[in-house]
Amino acid sequence: MADPTDTPPFIADHPPHPDYNAMSDEDFRALVRGFVEANYPNIPRYAQRRLFWPEVKPWYAVLARKGWIAPTWPQARGGMGLGATKHLILIEEYERFG
Repeated sequence: MADPTDTPPFIADHPPHPDYNAMSDEDFRALVRGFVEANYPNIPRYAQRRLFWPEVKPWYAVLARKGWIAPTWPQARGGMGLGATKHLILIEEYERFG
């Protein structure tokens, strides 16, 4: 049985994230905003209904490639390792963009 503290192989192949929690809130907000503006795919914004997997899959693929699919998971397990404040900023920026 694998040791649950081992770094999964798919994570070991990715470069490490910066320490987002050490960034100022303003710098982190600017980073997220710039990333979303540059990478959000052509899918509905401000949807009036729940979007289904085929509609959101392109965005999830972008987030997965960036390593942003699990914002509060520890970096050693494939997440961003965000604390509560940075997680709220991430959510605010996603919501701002739609």
